[in-house]
Parts: sequence; C-alpha cells; structure tokens
Amino acid sequence: MTSESKLGIRKPPEMQCTYINEVLKELDKFRINVASMDEEDSVEAFKDEVLYQIRNIEEHFECVRSSCEGIREWGQEWKDLAKELVREYEPHRLPRS
Repeated sequence: MTSESKLGIRKPPEMQCTYINEVLKELDKFRINVASMDEEDSVEAFKDEVLYQIRNIEEHFECVRSSCEGIREWGQEWKDLAKELVREYEPHRLPRS
C-alpha cells in the first residue's frame, strides 16, 4: 500500500520523460526530412509527412500538459495535508493572519 492510498491522496501521474522523448524523436525525424531536401525537392513533396509529424508532436505535448496538471493536483493534495497537520500539531509555525 502506498502512502498516497493510506492518506487518501491520488497517485502521482506517470513520468513525463517518455512523452518528452517521443517529442524529441518526432523533432529529429522532422530535422532529418528537412535536411534531406535538396534544391530540386519541393516543400509539397514533404508536406504530408511534416504535417503528420507536427500532429504527433502536438499529441505528445498534450500528454505532457495533462500529466503536468496531474502533478499540480497531486502536489496540492500533499500541500493541503501538510497544512492540515501543521494546523493540528504545530500551529505556531503558521503565519498569523
């Protein structure tokens, strides 16, 4: 049993590194596509692939955004619990209103 489940706090979100790694992979593919173009190639020839890669990057960033929101909520729950415990056991540590 985790401390979160014992204290009624949501589980932390998954690590974001995998999402960020996916974005970096897509950016690398994009860079390779652009670098492989020569003067005779047209942008039109790469348009569909580039648009596909951009959509993938956007999807991965949405996963990162969602995970970051989860981290904020998870952290807020811990903060609220800490304040509650300080209020109960060490109220002298709280700022005076």
